[in-house]
Amino acid sequence: MLLLQQTLNGVVVGAIYVLFALGFTLVFGVLRILNLAHGAIFTWGAFTGLLAVVTLKAPLPIAILIAMLAAGIVSVLVDLVAFRPLRRRDAPEFSAIVSSIGANLILVSLAQKASNTRVMRFPFDTFPTIVYEVGRG
Repeated sequence: MLLLQQTLNGVVVGAIYVLFALGFTLVFGVLRILNLAHGAIFTWGAFTGLLAVVTLKAPLPIAILIAMLAAGIVSVLVDLVAFRPLRRRDAPEFSAIVSSIGANLILVSLAQKASNTRVMRFPFDTFPTIVYEVGRG
């Protein structure tokens, strides 16, 4: 049973990596911008989901929807502030990279202020787990 639990953990972590990579690729493929603030946007989505579970006592599916909505809103705001003015001026690609680094620094600093730079975790009963019994020997 422990192997099954670790396999499930690996699938979940792998799915998160796939989701992150697909988002990064989609942004680069559509906008032709190397968005280095993508990780900070992803962080704000996860942070919002955590706050939905902890403060609103929302169930996990609702928290996931809230996190997706929040990450989408943050992403649109970053595009409006950091990238759209550069696209209007036909600025070189390097300026978008520098702008995305600045947006990343701002978003990470805001996340550190909001969490007081302490480690936060989801409550234990948020995610489903496989229950197994250890045999007595």
